[in-house]
This record gives sequence, C-alpha cells and structure tokens, in this order.
Amino acid sequence: MQFTSLKNRPFGIYESSSVAPASVRFYNIGAIGATRAGHENRFGAIDTNALPGSNGKPLPTPAFSTIYGGAAYFGHYVVRRAYFENRDDMSWSVTLRDIFKKYQTGSSDQYMNTVSTDTGIGVDEAIDFLGAKDADGPLKLYRVMVAMGRWEANARKETSKHFEAFNRTYQVNQSLVDELWWGMRHGVWEAVRDAGYNIEWQNTETYFDTKTGMPLSNEPVPVKKEEELTKGDELVERLMDGDQAISGKLSGARSMIFGGLGVVTNWINNSLVSTGVITENVAVWLTGLVWVLIAAFGFFMVMKFMKFFMAYLNRKV
Repeated sequence: MQFTSLKNRPFGIYESSSVAPASVRFYNIGAIGATRAGHENRFGAIDTNALPGSNGKPLPTPAFSTIYGGAAYFGHYVVRRAYFENRDDMSWSVTLRDIFKKYQTGSSDQYMNTVSTDTGIGVDEAIDFLGAKDADGPLKLYRVMVAMGRWEANARKETSKHFEAFNRTYQVNQSLVDELWWGMRHGVWEAVRDAGYNIEWQNTETYFDTKTGMPLSNEPVPVKKEEELTKGDELVERLMDGDQAISGKLSGARSMIFGGLGVVTNWINNSLVSTGVITENVAVWLTGLVWVLIAAFGFFMVMKFMKFFMAYLNRKV
C-alpha cells in the first residue's frame, strides 16, 4: 500500500483553523473523538488535541499519520458503534439513521438529511458495509464517509470555505482516493474481526506502530477489547450516551431545572407551613418531594462531572 499522504501532508496539524479545519489537518475525515479503548492508536494516531464537542466541551480528537488511518478509524467506528452495539443481527448493514444515532454531534437531523441528499442514500436505506448481499454497499459507505467529511470541513460546495483544502488533502488524485477507500475497508474488516468473525487478511491492509503512528507490516496490533472494560465503565458510558440531557445539546438543562424546582418547592413548603395553610401531612409530602428533586439535581451534576472527567482523561468518544 502506497501512502501518498504520509510524505505529502498539505497542512500541518497545528496550522490555523482558518487555513484548514481540524478534520483536514488531522487526517481525521469524520472528526471522530478518541476512544476509551484506544482504537485510534491501531490506525496510526500520532497526537490528540482537544476540540469543541457538540455540547461546547472539549473532546479529545486524534490526528493520524495517513488519511488511510483516519478512514480506517471511520470505518471501524461505524461498524463497531452503529452495527455491533446497535443490532448485530447478521444483516451486515447499517443505515444513516443508525450512524447518526451513535454519532455525537450537534444538529444531527440536519447533518443526516444533508448527507442523505448529497449521497442519494435514504436515511433508512441499508448500507451493506461488507458487500455480502449488495456489492455496492461498501461504495455507499465510502460516499457517506466523504459526504460526512465535507460537512465536517465545511467543504460541500465549490464556494464553501474549505472546499479546496478538503480536495487537496483527500481527493486531488487517485492515490489519495485509494488510501481513503482501502483505509475505510480495513477499518470495517477490523471491527468485524474484533467481534470474533474471521476475515482473511487482504494485501491492501496495513497496521501501524502504536507508539510512532507509522505504517508497519501486516501484523495486527494488540488492542484493549471492549469486554475488558469494567462493568462500571460500561454502565457510565451507556448512561451518558443514552441521556441527551447529559450528553446532548440540552446538557445542563435538567440539573438546573431539578435544582430550581427543589428550591422553589422548599420555599413554598416553608411559607405554607409558617402561615398554617397546609397540614403537617401535606408538609411531609412536600418535604419528600423537595428531597427527590435535590437528589435528581445531585445525580445529574455528578454524571456531568464524570463525563467531563472522562473526556479530560481522553477515555471517551
């Protein structure tokens, strides 16, 4: 496999975002954050930088040595998160809706519908990522990857701010297109292998040194499996992914609402008791409600703190 992008990086990782967006400078076409299991390292991650997430908080995001590695990271993420963590029903297919259900980003509906329009793929249309039943399935996933990359880079149209930077990095010649294509396919195959299925190694596949991020031979790189994570870690991750008030664009709203309701209810309770308007039994019930609201406030505040702390440690997508 020839890595044109390794020797001819058009934009430095630390160049200004006004020159090229992070998804282009980092060779991270999907702008996907770092993982708790370190999957990015097996695909040639060479650095990690904190970028603003969909909720405005810093999201550790890896940069790769090649666009092959960044595309592999995308393919691996889609199959791992949108298929094996979502359905794993032997259909070997995902939909745009499946992908964006797991893709933590702002304006996800608009993003999904734009990608659907740009690719001509329906949001509920099956994308056969292995090509098991639909030979065009892998090509559909490739088109989705490029369309998502253009959205992330603000490069959808010729008049878009970073259209030229995106094309120069990812699409200027066939060698770069081949890197993206085979990188994505390698990531897909690796995710399937991680799940215990046997896929014969292909001569287009390359592994990377986990310390330097440089391409190696065809020897697989040991990686921490998802099942090796503690049950506590898994529980926290699922709670955070599943609750939009914790991880979504409404992050912070629920804790403030419960806290505010607790304060107001407590004030009303004390006022009514002091004026003799309510009986002691009613006062007891109101006091209980106050404690429930305060407990809910405390729970969501703790979860928000844990999410921030895990992101700080570069352990969470």
